[in-house]
Amino acid sequence: MFPLALVTFFIAVFSGCTTPKLQPLTIQHLENNVSFTKDVKPILDKRCVSCHSCYNSPCQAKLSSFEGIDRGGSKIEVYNATRLQAIDPTRLFIDASNTQEWREKGFFSLTDSHDTNSSYNDSIMMHLLYDKKQHPQIVGDYSPEHDELTCPKDTQELAEYLDEKPYHGMPYGLPALEDKEYKIVQSWLFHGAKAPTKEEEKTLKTPSETASKEILKWERFFNTQDPKHQMTARYLYEHLYLAHLYFPSASGEFFELVRSYTPSPQPIKVIPTLRPFDDPKTPKFYYRFRKIHATLVHKTHMTFKLDDGVLERFRELFIYKKWRQPPHVVSYDADLTDNPFAVFAQIPVRSRYQFLLDNSHYIVMTFIRGPVCRGQMALNVIHDHFWVMFQDPKYDISVLHPDFLQQEASNLKLPINSVNESLLETFSDAYRQKYEAYYRAKANLASEEFVQGYDYKMIWRGNKAEDAPILSIYRHFDSASVHKGVRGELPRTMWVIDYAQFEKIYYTLVAGYDVFGNVSHQTNIRRYMDFLRIEGELNFLNYMPKDKRVAMLRSWYINDSSVDNAKYTLLQKIANNIEYKTQDPKREFIEYIVKHHIIKEAKIDFDTINYKLEKNTSIVMPKEYTTVEDFMVAAKAVSVAGSGFISYMTDWGANNIFLRINMPDGSYIRKSLVINRWHDNVNSLFLEKYNLDPKKDTMDILDGSIGSYPNVFVIVDLKDLPDFLDVMKNCRGSESDIKRLKKYFISRSDKDFWNYYDWFVEELYKQSPIEAGLYDLNRYARTPWNKGE
Repeated sequence: MFPLALVTFFIAVFSGCTTPKLQPLTIQHLENNVSFTKDVKPILDKRCVSCHSCYNSPCQAKLSSFEGIDRGGSKIEVYNATRLQAIDPTRLFIDASNTQEWREKGFFSLTDSHDTNSSYNDSIMMHLLYDKKQHPQIVGDYSPEHDELTCPKDTQELAEYLDEKPYHGMPYGLPALEDKEYKIVQSWLFHGAKAPTKEEEKTLKTPSETASKEILKWERFFNTQDPKHQMTARYLYEHLYLAHLYFPSASGEFFELVRSYTPSPQPIKVIPTLRPFDDPKTPKFYYRFRKIHATLVHKTHMTFKLDDGVLERFRELFIYKKWRQPPHVVSYDADLTDNPFAVFAQIPVRSRYQFLLDNSHYIVMTFIRGPVCRGQMALNVIHDHFWVMFQDPKYDISVLHPDFLQQEASNLKLPINSVNESLLETFSDAYRQKYEAYYRAKANLASEEFVQGYDYKMIWRGNKAEDAPILSIYRHFDSASVHKGVRGELPRTMWVIDYAQFEKIYYTLVAGYDVFGNVSHQTNIRRYMDFLRIEGELNFLNYMPKDKRVAMLRSWYINDSSVDNAKYTLLQKIANNIEYKTQDPKREFIEYIVKHHIIKEAKIDFDTINYKLEKNTSIVMPKEYTTVEDFMVAAKAVSVAGSGFISYMTDWGANNIFLRINMPDGSYIRKSLVINRWHDNVNSLFLEKYNLDPKKDTMDILDGSIGSYPNVFVIVDLKDLPDFLDVMKNCRGSESDIKRLKKYFISRSDKDFWNYYDWFVEELYKQSPIEAGLYDLNRYARTPWNKGE
């Protein structure tokens, strides 16, 4: 028998640790006739969707549509870098069609109330909103993508969660809903979280009359049954399945291209294959246009225009051309579909490549905003800032020698079917050996084909104003963005992409990437991207003087012995036919391309703040600010390496800063401060932090808002701009320096935080109404502060 005192002790201890039971919440001040569509959805869009809209939504709670709210939450993590087995996909609107099917997949309700008393509500959503009202203080750090969130499935687990973390109600780590907003949402929940009416749902999901006419025309094109049209449609679908398609004549409507079991005008029944090239397993299917009715978020909103000109261009590239083989339908054999060079071999390579070039900005955007969009596994394979050009089709090896791709079929095998490969297979050198064999063969063929050497004319110039013959890519540490033209300072590295490489990157990072796959699949793709990156860099080095190529490559791979001598030998293989006049051929090359080679209609030029026409120009802060030029000089001065502000921002995790300058007349100037972190090399999967050199970090000051994930908002009145620029330049991390900086920064705990967020979103819609969507706040500065700290 236990002594009574000991029993009493255990009872006291354990009863003291017992989590109090959550009591159903009394609902007061009910709003009558609350409509989800008119009243509730606008609130959720403004205050919830900024964190709950995609695969990175905490607990997979996707609140951008009623269907997502009804689906609820899940304890299953989509992004999990350690799982050994792939998981079943849980794509909204694809992998289940009703509430019960989601419950069978482990999703639990956020809106159901189990209390039968007419005055109470005990739904998870209601409790989380109420807790924020009761504990509005924002205490501690908040990083929704990385915090260990409980994802409570019922009120018992929720009670434990809130008992442990009383300041973690919703919105998570951000100011509470306003009283009126709170009352509207609680009234909706109290009345059963009712769905949109049938009439509202019809309005949301039914294309307008104008759009319907366009859809009829485009579905007729995609579903024409002769082999040439079938294979063309298949190629286009595999490259457009992520696009938000729009018709200029149907303003404000966006559509997605899907494969359906049913033809028009029957309701769409999506074929839920994991990847766009997977076997639909039905003898007959149809390409359909499905209206997007969920709230648009910037990080996944990749627009693609469809009009009569585009339709004629598709026909010109694919239908009117004579194909390399008699058109025939290719099977969906699993051993074949992951090789686009084999599946589409009959289509002229020039046609495929020109499609990619015509739409280069969209295609590269899918690398960044597609499924491989979150975290270091996806992004630590690229430098923080680089420019991309493209090989002109007239000088592309695959276009000139289309049989070359078939000859190299085994070496072009992509690591996209390794969904459940073992970890041991992940770290084999099989893909490296195949890739290097392919690259050697390509270099040998290029040296024979271009005996006179590489020249400016071999870079694609573009054909029309909307073309993007040069792209700027920024990596914002754990997110990225792509932009038409040459933005920012002269980067360390540049790429030249050819057809085969363009297609390989797309099928590796987008069409073939399984976000639900295991660690082996995702690591294989990360390692393969090393080869793809190096190929782009080597393609660029072919345009540099032979005697400088090796040194340039080594400067990009400091302390990395894996860039072996075989590649160095290949760098001497291809001749160069450019007469350089300076000792800085990279700068000389890009300045010629931008100023004399790219078509003028593309309107591409260096920006006036970041690009220094003379290397190592010393820039001194002005003593007084009396002209616009004074501010320009100061902006250039604070962006150079060694700035204390840059160092402080990187330590703070703020690599993408949204700046608003308030002008005396009530207008605003909007800029982005984008920090480019220096990496000795990006060839390491696990040791990134050892390759960083903060003393060499720089910053670009760019027009507008860059990227989808603001790390912090900065608001400065024009009269205070000299002070802000001064502390940026001279910040040494002292308490007084940080206090001066934080005067301009907007904390996640700021009472006006949502007003600033709304302003930046509204400005984006004014700037780019078609491409705009809500910003994501999952990566906003995690530590709150008070003004004057």
